[in-house]
Amino acid sequence: MLDVSTAHIDGRDNEILTELAPREHGARQGETPPFRVLGHGYGFMVDTYAVDLGKATADARALGLSERFLAVLDHARRQDCRWANLDMDADPSPVLENGKWS
Repeated sequence: MLDVSTAHIDGRDNEILTELAPREHGARQGETPPFRVLGHGYGFMVDTYAVDLGKATADARALGLSERFLAVLDHARRQDCRWANLDMDADPSPVLENGKWS
């Protein structure tokens, strides 16, 4: 698991992930998220795996998720991590760009 700061995503990413996370548990109607998203109170656990990575990436972009978010998932996959923990208490990674929160 890659444990990185939520600073690496945008404020808009945070809004989108907040909307997608309840769908994982069937609590909300809507299409299945392109990547599994679990909210945990301090951020999100995001499954970096997708059967069709190209389609999942295109779907994530269509939802409005940023390239920074996709870079976090790509970085996690390159580290052989199945999950990325986006946590507000985690340290930022020097190899990932910080997002815009304003």
